[in-house]
Amino acid sequence: MDSKKIGSIKIADSQRREFHNTFGWTWMTCIQAQGGEINGTFAIFIAGNTIVDARRSVLIDRCEGLNYQPLDLGPPEANQVAKKRRRESTK
Repeated sequence: MDSKKIGSIKIADSQRREFHNTFGWTWMTCIQAQGGEINGTFAIFIAGNTIVDARRSVLIDRCEGLNYQPLDLGPPEANQVAKKRRRESTK
């Protein structure tokens, strides 16, 4: 994934169940993209293990005022190694 196109991504630290007109009950969370070609706040809808819909956030999504944390977009294997190193360095 080209970080120049994406910039930084932050994900809300809370999710909630929402009824989606097409997919029924889904989990919804908000993400913020800044500094790349795509900027703004987005609502992401998840059913099972799949993102089923994503769009720019609107007022009813209530994404404003949420707490956001950086989202690591690296490969899962690299994330596991980095987490292990952090744990070992705090011992």
